[in-house]
Amino acid sequence: MLKLLLIGGGLAVAAATSSLVFIFSLGQKSVTYEAVLQLLDAAGQPLAHQPVVVWRYDYPRQLLRTDSAGQVRWQAQESFSASVLIGPKRPDVFLVRLAVPEVSPLYYRFEVGRKDSGPVPYQVFNTEYDYYFGHQWVGDVDAAGRLRREVKQGSPATTYQAVPPTGGQLLRWQATATLRPAGQQPDGRAHYTLALTLRQHGLALPEAP
Repeated sequence: MLKLLLIGGGLAVAAATSSLVFIFSLGQKSVTYEAVLQLLDAAGQPLAHQPVVVWRYDYPRQLLRTDSAGQVRWQAQESFSASVLIGPKRPDVFLVRLAVPEVSPLYYRFEVGRKDSGPVPYQVFNTEYDYYFGHQWVGDVDAAGRLRREVKQGSPATTYQAVPPTGGQLLRWQATATLRPAGQQPDGRAHYTLALTLRQHGLALPEAP
């Protein structure tokens, strides 16, 4: 009897452990979204008929052009890690990578977070290789518009210094976004609309940090 109890108990523990592993096991999920970008000059007027470069590492770059209202839209997706049962159901951040080559030679990565709307922080790079350790990082601008040109990452922390921007000037944007759920795709993936407005916010002449 004791042997049967021990075997039964062992099976129960194994089943519970397997269930926990299943619940907390991470998988790769994705959501889709329609991005709607509006470009404005410093006076709030549309930047019409401007070429816009959209890129991701797992997709070919897209060359688009704003319309007469300074708007352009495209379809995209964002992948993220999530447990099988408990989520999350959407990524913490939607990354929108853009360049507006006739306005600035720099590359911008905007981070649209879980808030439904508000100011958006972003990073600036000289090339599409948008990593601090890639030696092309020009600076970060937080949601309040403050520019940072030094960052510490890792353990032990490594300090990364920003490099001078291509062309010698850093065009800043006042970035705001609205993120809204917009139903589901036929394959079951959640779909969103992401409206990003960029208004020119002056040129910075970065000095050494």
